[in-house]
Order: sequence, then structure tokens, then C-alpha cells
Amino acid sequence: MRRWRDLGIAVVVVFLTWLLVVWAFDIPRYVLPGPAAVLEAIHERRAELVEHTAVTGGEALLGITVGAAFGTISAIVITSFRRLGPVVHSLLVWSQVVPKIALVPIFVVWFGFGLWPKILIAFLIAFFPIVIDTTAGLVSVERDFGRLTRALGAGPLHAFLKIRLPGALPYFFSGLKVAITLAVVGAVLGEFMGGERGLGYLLQSASARLDTPLTFACVLLLSALGFVMFEAVELLERLVVRWQKPAGPIRAATETG
Repeated sequence: MRRWRDLGIAVVVVFLTWLLVVWAFDIPRYVLPGPAAVLEAIHERRAELVEHTAVTGGEALLGITVGAAFGTISAIVITSFRRLGPVVHSLLVWSQVVPKIALVPIFVVWFGFGLWPKILIAFLIAFFPIVIDTTAGLVSVERDFGRLTRALGAGPLHAFLKIRLPGALPYFFSGLKVAITLAVVGAVLGEFMGGERGLGYLLQSASARLDTPLTFACVLLLSALGFVMFEAVELLERLVVRWQKPAGPIRAATETG
């Protein structure tokens, strides 16, 4: 409850500051519209905005789903196979060095202007944090409990399913919370370059027409979409990792301070 109260206060402060800046400096609407103009644009085009938000959200969810599966498998390979693991790790690091925006035109040529280019970009941007955090979790559990499980006579599969995998889940969700916001960024990036639907496409179209209120409306909805998806991952973490209370660095500091 306290968290939602603090969030509400922060939103009110931002909107009041925004309103004050527009009023004090008499900024033209086409440069910086006031909150009322943006809310009006959202109300007038709510059906269209809901449709485009659903498209972007679906692309991000599909990208993060593939990213979570691929990232988890990669982390298991890296930590379980001494010879193959370093090779997989090097390939994954190399994949992150390539600028993702440079891949969008290639994906458009390969897959057209449909759904696949956006999913692939969202996947490529999102999966790496999952790999890194899940790998760290599996290594940490192995370091702490590896000798104990071997001393008790547990087989590799049993030790993985009962000890290593549950112990790495908090790390996995930590990476997933970072990745889910990056997946939204990846989906929008794909829509910028080769989209016909989605908030990224609508934002670019509104910006080209100098429809600043609609542009800001798209930005606000993208922020809200990322926040809702982040909260959904935290809720899933509470349901799955019941033995540990999920708390990021900022929340932990505020709760103990």
C-alpha cells in the first residue's frame, strides 16, 4: 500500500511540475503540450491507442517468452558443460556487441513488415540479462550446495531439479524484470523501422505530423505498459518464489531506511 501511495505522489508531482513549466514559460503546444492536451488526445483516440498498445504489448510478451526460454537454456549449458559453456558464452557476448538497430533492416528483408522482426528484436535485446543473472544463480547454488548434494548421494538431475533450479529462481526473476522493460524497447525499435501497427509506429507517425499531444500520449502509454509488465513479473515472482520476498535495491533501501 505504501508503495502505491508513493507512486501516486510521484505521478502528481511530475504532472504538477509539467503543468507549471508549460504555464510559466508559455511553451507552445506543438513544442510541449500540457497534461490536459495529452489526456485529451488519449481520450479522443482511445480506441486506436488501445489497439496499438495491445500490439506492442503482444510483441514484447512474445519476445520475452522466447528470450526467457533461450536465456535459461543457455545459462544451463554454460554452467553444466565445461567445454561447450565458454563457447556459448562467447557467442552470446558477441551477439550483444552488434547494434540491434542495424539488424532491423535485415530482419525486414528476411521476414517482411509483419510480426517476426519485432519479436526478434525484442528477443535479442531482452534475453541477455536473463542469461547473465540465471548463470550467476546456478553458479552460486553450485558453489554453496554442490558438495553437500554430492555427499548425500543425489544424482545430477535430482540435484538440478531440487536444489540448483529453485535456488537460481530469484536470480532468474531479477534478470526477467530487467528484460521485460527491454523487450518493450525492442518492440518499439522494430516498429520504428518496419512497422505498420503498434505504439512505436503511431509515435513516429504522430511526430512526423507534428502532432505533439499524440506523441506524448504514446510515450505515456509506453511507460505505463512497461510498468504494468514489470509489476506482472514481480507478482509472478511472489507466487513462484514464495520463500523469498522480492525486493530490488531501491525498494530494499526504502523499506530498511
